[in-house]
Amino acid sequence: MHDFLPNLFVQGAARCGTTTVHNYLSDMPEICMSDPKEPSFFECESFFFECEYEKGLEYYRKTYFSRWCNGKIIGESCPRNLYLPYVPERIHRTNPKAKLVVILRNPIDRAFSHWQQWYSIGWEKLRFHEAIMADSERIKNGSRMETHAERVRYCNSLYAALHTENKIARKDLYRTYLDSGYYYEQLKRYTDLFPLNNLQIIFFDDLIKKPEEVISTLRSFLGLEPHSYKTSRAVHQNPGITRLHHKILDLTAGIRHSPLLPTCIKRKVEKMLKRIEPKYKMELETREWLYEHYRKHNSDLGQLLNRDLSHWR
Repeated sequence: MHDFLPNLFVQGAARCGTTTVHNYLSDMPEICMSDPKEPSFFECESFFFECEYEKGLEYYRKTYFSRWCNGKIIGESCPRNLYLPYVPERIHRTNPKAKLVVILRNPIDRAFSHWQQWYSIGWEKLRFHEAIMADSERIKNGSRMETHAERVRYCNSLYAALHTENKIARKDLYRTYLDSGYYYEQLKRYTDLFPLNNLQIIFFDDLIKKPEEVISTLRSFLGLEPHSYKTSRAVHQNPGITRLHHKILDLTAGIRHSPLLPTCIKRKVEKMLKRIEPKYKMELETREWLYEHYRKHNSDLGQLLNRDLSHWR
């Protein structure tokens, strides 16, 4: 399988629409995206997770690309690849000509969505302001995944959250609400290794407002015909929901996806689900604190991308 070489990486950030973009790309016959969406090949750095990267590309292909049939565009979508500082070098070592897609969202809203997801499913026990302050203390104390021990701690925390059925202790959670929004330093790690023309930036607001234009531009970036694809998916494909809501979604899946039932019934079920979605609000004082916290990060990012980001408030 000498022709197998991953060359497309949708990098995140987390809670910025990577699931939506991954599904768009998966629908395109010219592209083979990984299954599942987020391989742990480039990120694993712990005692619980195996270090898959050391197993090589053949393991990567067999584990995540069983559907590959010699297609030229081979990709994955893992938001943590943008956050983790040791991943860019691994990707560059694998394919220095790879194309990178990064989706960015107002870091304040991104942090809130990140917390909402974890709080809804029980990983996070603190309310939003408390969780942000706890994360700020972590960063002040120097826990930034700069050492192997920090990487292990992060990956083990994630593993525990995924595999202990809501039993994770508050003290063991490695929060990344704040520094997941340090986009400038994350992009710099990639632009120091890859040429700028290998990087495509998508803004979450654009993805919501004009998805077909965004996907057409993305196809052009990948060397595909830009006008031959029409989007049909909703952008909000991965909202934060409770365990109860998860169960209700599972129970109603047959109704919502059945080709036999009339559309009017499906719409009624969807409206019912919308009414029971959990609603959370951010306190104004917390938003102001976050605005000041991200001011320098956003200013540096705006200069790097030559884009006015003053509306990120």
